[in-house]
Amino acid sequence: YKLPDNCSFINKNNKTILAVNNYKQLLVKNKHDILTFTFEQNVIAGALNKNCLALIFEDNTIAIYDINSKKFKFKEYQKSSLINDHRIANPIFLENIVLFPTLNGQIVIVDNKNYKTIGTMTIDADTKINNIIFLKTIGDTMIASTPNRILSLSNNTITTKEYTIKDIILHDKFIYIATLEGEIIKFDLLLNVIKSKKFKFADIYSLAFGSKLYALESQGYLIELTNDFNNTKIYNFDFDSSYKTLALDNILYFDDKYI
Repeated sequence: YKLPDNCSFINKNNKTILAVNNYKQLLVKNKHDILTFTFEQNVIAGALNKNCLALIFEDNTIAIYDINSKKFKFKEYQKSSLINDHRIANPIFLENIVLFPTLNGQIVIVDNKNYKTIGTMTIDADTKINNIIFLKTIGDTMIASTPNRILSLSNNTITTKEYTIKDIILHDKFIYIATLEGEIIKFDLLLNVIKSKKFKFADIYSLAFGSKLYALESQGYLIELTNDFNNTKIYNFDFDSSYKTLALDNILYFDDKYI
């Protein structure tokens, strides 16, 4: 895929890419076609399901937009948030609902048939920068995180833990986080700690999982950890931290390169 200049990746759905530029435009691109939609506000997060886009705008408005009719089926303004972490989670389409991770520490649940809000869950109301940076579902479990708190909702049981989170990924029913203090922690879906390892002076930038866990360290190293955390390798790996780094599954992307 080749995105036009000045575009930033947001999300992917099967073989379709969502991207934005600085002109309040959203691009929906597959291998053969590209659709462009212009809105009154910049889109900062989104997801595609059939002909519907679930969108989050920079003013914390959430919306469902029909790309065929080019009309909003649902639009609702959330409480404004003046300071946000640059990591912003995308909405998730489930069978009959859409989960919208907001900029003010909440998840808004919207009925995808009647297009009405049916519930709101607060993940983090205590800190100034509390936008949702991670949102995934696996089976009956939902995992959500802000920069300072991680939450697991499973069978109506809520568990929370507080860390200063640099990155978080979900792989094979385990959660991995990197903290500001240079620690990498492995949890089960109920947030029980399985393994942890601290790297002194490390400033971990991003996590990805191939056959092993990899942590990109911003001072020029790539840390490799086996799944049991017993074996570690450190590779010299220079990269320009001014480029946006993106981790998708087992690939780390840097500008127009990847590993």
